[in-house]
Amino acid sequence: EDVYLKAYDGVSAARLSLAAYFEFYNARRPHQSHDGRTPDMVYFGTLPALKEAA
Repeated sequence: EDVYLKAYDGVSAARLSLAAYFEFYNARRPHQSHDGRTPDMVYFGTLPALKEAA
């Protein structure tokens, strides 16, 4: 979504912009496929259960 909408001035600008977008996408953007939760909520929410199973 981010790459197609922007023309970066260089590699450094692309890295900064993409890092900000990845943080938004994983930590703040709710996903329909996760019942409105973010990918971070889904991933980190399963870690204690995985830790206890080990």
